[in-house]
Amino acid sequence: MEFWENVKEKVGHVTQKVAKKSTELVEVTKLKMSISETEASIDKTFRKMGEALYEAYKTGAESYVSLEESCEEIDAAYARIEELRARVNELKDTKLCPSCKKEMELDAVYCSGCGEHLE
Repeated sequence: MEFWENVKEKVGHVTQKVAKKSTELVEVTKLKMSISETEASIDKTFRKMGEALYEAYKTGAESYVSLEESCEEIDAAYARIEELRARVNELKDTKLCPSCKKEMELDAVYCSGCGEHLE
């Protein structure tokens, strides 16, 4: 009987780990989708800025006030991406190399991508 109790206990632990990893995977996937959507938003804003700049050039206008608003949107989007990536790293128990942005284990001392010393 003790054998079956041990098997039952181990199966229970494995099931819990699988469920946790599955939940983490779903959350990481959602976060990565949000990152992609935010990056697409940045591209759209850059395109809008380029069009506004070209229009100003064509008309001879020197006012670029509308570009400031777009720059602020882009800054906010980049900040959001950093928050999302930090959450992904938290869920995956990893960190990013500050130089090359390669994903590393939390206990890594050097980046395997660029060799940077990690603190």
